[in-house]
Amino acid sequence: MPAAGTSPLNLYDHLASNARKRPGAYLRISSDRFGLEAGVDRQLEDAEDSRTRLGWGSFTKIYKENDTSAFKKRKATQPDGTIDWIVLPPEFRRLLTDLTLGVIDGVSFYDLDRLVRQPRDLEDLIDIVEYVKRPVAAGPVVAIASIVLECAKGLSIMEVSRRLRIAPDTVRKWRRRFLEHGLDGLCDDPRPGGPRKITDADVERVIVKTLEERPANATHWSTRSMAAATGMSQSAISRIWRAFALAPHRFQTFKLSTDPFFIDKVRDVVGLYLDPPEKALVLCVEEKSPIQALDRSQPVLPMMPGVPQRRSHDYVRAGTTTVFAALEVASGKVIGSLHRRHRAAEFKKFLTKLDKEVPATFAVHLILDNYATRKTPAIKKWLLAHPRFRLHFTPTGSSWLNLVERWFAELTSKKLRRGVHRSVQALERDIRTWLTDWNDNPRPFTWTKTADEILDKVATYGKRIPDSGHEPAVRAWARSNWQAREGRVPPITDMLASWGILPTSSQEKGSSCDRSAA
Repeated sequence: MPAAGTSPLNLYDHLASNARKRPGAYLRISSDRFGLEAGVDRQLEDAEDSRTRLGWGSFTKIYKENDTSAFKKRKATQPDGTIDWIVLPPEFRRLLTDLTLGVIDGVSFYDLDRLVRQPRDLEDLIDIVEYVKRPVAAGPVVAIASIVLECAKGLSIMEVSRRLRIAPDTVRKWRRRFLEHGLDGLCDDPRPGGPRKITDADVERVIVKTLEERPANATHWSTRSMAAATGMSQSAISRIWRAFALAPHRFQTFKLSTDPFFIDKVRDVVGLYLDPPEKALVLCVEEKSPIQALDRSQPVLPMMPGVPQRRSHDYVRAGTTTVFAALEVASGKVIGSLHRRHRAAEFKKFLTKLDKEVPATFAVHLILDNYATRKTPAIKKWLLAHPRFRLHFTPTGSSWLNLVERWFAELTSKKLRRGVHRSVQALERDIRTWLTDWNDNPRPFTWTKTADEILDKVATYGKRIPDSGHEPAVRAWARSNWQAREGRVPPITDMLASWGILPTSSQEKGSSCDRSAA
């Protein structure tokens, strides 16, 4: 191949110029109605070979797409009024989402030409690659570059075929096209399909409108209302939202703690979870109150084939009870006690029970919230008489830091939510039975996040607010919770400033005041 010594190398260098550390592989399974995944091993082997040639890292995720049975179709109305059925490859949709969110930073396609048979899929992929600037390497492109490289060494067609495990006709085809057209000849022939109708400006307009505006007659956009406002089709809006992981119909709740000692308390509690002290028990203590004894107004209808269990929406309340629980972090065992009320007197009785059941040779570290019953004079006196008990309080508004809440979630979902109890005694009997069953086979909950990871996540979440143009709202929120005294910066503002969410007091006032006074 004359004068082919440098051009192929330039092509290959271009393909391998951006080494990816977290690539993904997209494989296609043909007519696999029974889930046998025939041929996947060979595809994965070829994908690994392409990855090695490009110098990419190991595959973080592998997407195995079934060409037939796993696909679903959705009916879409085109602008001209015709009805079209759009194929929805589920694994390809997951790949686009992961590529957008950065779960993977590159993707290798085993068979890219089959993807372009769906112009909409290719449009989505191109838009995402242009937006997130992450490369896509098609298996055939890497193979073509390898063919040109091997032929440039002076090897025969049959030798290249044996080395690369590619048919001789394929080697002959790409060798001829490179000799005739150079690098331009290595591009695949144009595929059928209409030209792109939605421009980048149209996509940007939809995204900006979704994030910064609201419809006049609703609190959030729907695909239909956005389509009417932008003049696009509903399916186009849906594709844009999926590509950029936008879901206006969904929302989540959050709460930032206003505790001025939030950081210290997080480090204290998480330290007990990850590195508990020797010769000591770490117990997560909390009470669940009030638990209602509820009886449905009509009998519950049992589940039948094709019909779920049904019950009336209204109920008759027979009374309430309270569960005091102490979850042992190491073993998962729970010490429980039932009381009709949850005053300081009941909490003192529960502490006495803990003192009896925990061996006297162990120190006891209790993780609990800031409920008023923990700080009464009677409780303080009891703690002074029992010095082995040490209390560690979770920050205000941060009950998620107490592992016993996870145990209460198990109790609620598996016993209380769908239970029927005609009396408080029946409710308490069921709770005691469930508690005994749990302790027969305890399952500890493992805490995995470090304090630094938690604080970094809170800081990252808070930084979204100023990035979205809502920094004044954060400052107003902070000051509404902590009023400035004698010209000092409120503690919560100091905390947010230390995380980088708000400017420091010196930056805010334009002076070099001493922050130690705050």
